Amino acid sequence: MAGVKPWQYLIGTATSSIIVVSILLIPYAVINGMLGDYGWNHNFVHFMILGISGGIVSILLGITLTLSPGQFLSVPVSLILGFGPQFAAQNETLAMVFRYTFIMQVNLALAEPDYNIAPNLTIIAANGAVILAAFAFMHRKNKFNI
Repeated sequence: MAGVKPWQYLIGTATSSIIVVSILLIPYAVINGMLGDYGWNHNFVHFMILGISGGIVSILLGITLTLSPGQFLSVPVSLILGFGPQFAAQNETLAMVFRYTFIMQVNLALAEPDYNIAPNLTIIAANGAVILAAFAFMHRKNKFNI
């Protein structure tokens, strides 16, 4: 990677992507009325926290999958994660499986904005830790220094 350390690559790619995600979340929150009469309410704060944390894990997953020798695997994984919550709403077995994915946790928390988001953030953080470990493994396997 031409002298770029993995953590520099990760931070450089993720920072610009998180800025874009944050900018795109604000109009969505305004359209859905999350900004109340008295300014930013807790629903907006929950929405931004979940949106940004889900964005971070998604970006990390994308970076990790593009580092693998089988980059073609990123398309099926993205499709499964993207459509999984929609299929899980129709099928209880899939709901039990997807309950532990970060994308389902974001969907569940956004469906009930008054809900306590701590369990959702715990599962999102656990997914992020697993993906970060996979990122480190991919770099070591490809002989990059961490």
